[in-house]
Amino acid sequence: MKTILKVALVVIGISALAGCKPEHDKDWYKSHEAERKQTLVECKKNAESLQDADCKNARDAETELFVHGKDNSHSVPKLN
Repeated sequence: MKTILKVALVVIGISALAGCKPEHDKDWYKSHEAERKQTLVECKKNAESLQDADCKNARDAETELFVHGKDNSHSVPKLN
């Protein structure tokens, strides 16, 4: 009985880990445009994944790049 329980716990643990994917932070997504765009496409397909850390980080990176530009070097028009 104890052996079956141990085997079951190992199988459950391995199954849980197999579903895990590496998470990337906002800075990683800012420097990897193709992956950011692909992640955003995948996140939009599934509403549940919108709360995923990767989806949030990709959205935050996209927003930050849109607002501030690359390397926070957005251009400001001269007002004369």
